[in-house]
Amino acid sequence: MMKEILEMAAVSAEEAELYRVRSKSSEVIFEA
Repeated sequence: MMKEILEMAAVSAEEAELYRVRSKSSEVIFEA
């Protein structure tokens, strides 16, 4: 059970990182 929660947390952390990188590159494109 605990392992599953940790895996889910890791996946959502990766998704959050991808989203942040994507929004950051969008801001760069928007500014350019």
